[in-house]
Amino acid sequence: MRKDEIKHLLEKYYRAETTVDEEADLKEYFRNNSDIQGYEAEKEMFGYFSATSDIPMPDNKFEERIISNLRTGSRTSPGTRRRNLIISLSGVAASVLIIAGVNFLSQKMREPADTFTDPETAYAAAMDVLFDVSSRMNRATQAMQPVSKLNEITVKTIQSVSKPATMFEEKLNVIDQITVRLLELNEGEGVNKK
Repeated sequence: MRKDEIKHLLEKYYRAETTVDEEADLKEYFRNNSDIQGYEAEKEMFGYFSATSDIPMPDNKFEERIISNLRTGSRTSPGTRRRNLIISLSGVAASVLIIAGVNFLSQKMREPADTFTDPETAYAAAMDVLFDVSSRMNRATQAMQPVSKLNEITVKTIQSVSKPATMFEEKLNVIDQITVRLLELNEGEGVNKK
């Protein structure tokens, strides 16, 4: 093929006016000619088409098989219906939870309005809230009293357990002092004998 014929066929190809035979001629031309200047992209494209031409085309009954499978697949078993119902209900439940959560958050994010016009009423309300907080803290402190008693018992137990160790240490100190005195006496006698 000459270059002007190739150019003419490519123009027809890009306008989608080529026949199957003309496209086959283009594939054959670009597959056999390795040195084509200016048509590198077309060579690569038709090379790809040639490589993928091994994929078989579906037969005439392909569409009929798909439609029949779709028809028979639409009949679902009771287990499938139950599963689909559970999936649908869980989607509805999730939607309800999301809506409830958004509603809850929007109520929490509203700024409180100043509801008191009288300062004495505001003071009384503040004192009521502070009294409530104080009583709750007192209850929490009372609940912690057993823990503080447990702490006291632990300290006493540690002291009673460490008492023999303290006594043993005191006795060892006395023995150490006696040993030091005896060594001093022995050294003193050794000096006198010389």
